[in-house]
Amino acid sequence: MEVTEQNQLNTNEQHEEIINVHDVMEILNISNQTVYSYIAKEKLVPINKEDWQIDGGYEFNRSDVLKLKEEMQPTDLTTSDVAKRLGIAQGTVVKYINQGVLPAYKGVYRGKTCNFIKEEDVDQFQKQHKIGTRHTKEFFYRSELNVALLQKYVKGDSTARIMSLEGDMLAITDQEEHLTYTELVGAGYVPAYNIKKQKTITKEGFVKFQFKKHLTVHNPMFTLLDQLYQEISPVNMRINPGIDNNLLLEVRPCLINKLSQDLYEILQNYLVNGEVHQRRNGTYFDSNLEIVRMKLTKSQKNLLEEKSKRLNRTIDELIFDAVSIIESMDPNDEKNRFSY
Repeated sequence: MEVTEQNQLNTNEQHEEIINVHDVMEILNISNQTVYSYIAKEKLVPINKEDWQIDGGYEFNRSDVLKLKEEMQPTDLTTSDVAKRLGIAQGTVVKYINQGVLPAYKGVYRGKTCNFIKEEDVDQFQKQHKIGTRHTKEFFYRSELNVALLQKYVKGDSTARIMSLEGDMLAITDQEEHLTYTELVGAGYVPAYNIKKQKTITKEGFVKFQFKKHLTVHNPMFTLLDQLYQEISPVNMRINPGIDNNLLLEVRPCLINKLSQDLYEILQNYLVNGEVHQRRNGTYFDSNLEIVRMKLTKSQKNLLEEKSKRLNRTIDELIFDAVSIIESMDPNDEKNRFSY
């Protein structure tokens, strides 16, 4: 009986697959340096730890490495997971964490220090800030009706603004009446101007502004929108919802008719990214982007293209997000160097 059991043990050992350091790197998707770090910390124990020189390198049971891989899978969400779920850039998730509006904690994943977010915190964040669906141009422009978000409508001396393009579309008047679009038009309100489609501006980047969506017809940013709708049209701008009832306005680099000095100064307070300059012949919106050449391997380029398509963003925007993450990190904190 004892001989039979010993034979069974020997048979099991013969069937155990032995792998080397390179195999471990591929299975765990970690670097050579990280493998040796795991060995030093006894997180991964070679079967020939004491006499590895005889075999010319460390060897491992494949089953032990697969078990470690399973243990390494994060129980909570990474910033990449949250970005995919909410349909936003990973850099934006990191920004929310740094601002303290999205709870997170530090942990180690694949040998790197990362941010982890609990699923219930993501759900709560999504409910509070209404983030999680990828907004299209229809959020701020209905091309079939040629109607834009916050567009100005008038009837005699009365003014109204389109406050939402969802469903029946809602508007508010200067008398604080809340009307559907059909009711607004039926009451005699007409657009204060006609939105004409313009050519797409080919200059790189966007100038970004963030402002509150106040339920009122009078707001300096609404006045700016009126001018942008008329001069560059919705084809050269984007408006998306932010957190806490904010709107994010993105404008392609352009020159528009000169803004009043008051509006120009107010505009600086809402500026998030880029620059706005008063010039002799108008007001220039400058994305402040510089062209940088870079070389990628074919696989890296394919990966960027796939991610760009999945997130509905340009490759330039993805790279910009990555650089923004690096900028937000503490250069003196070695542990956070690879947190992105």
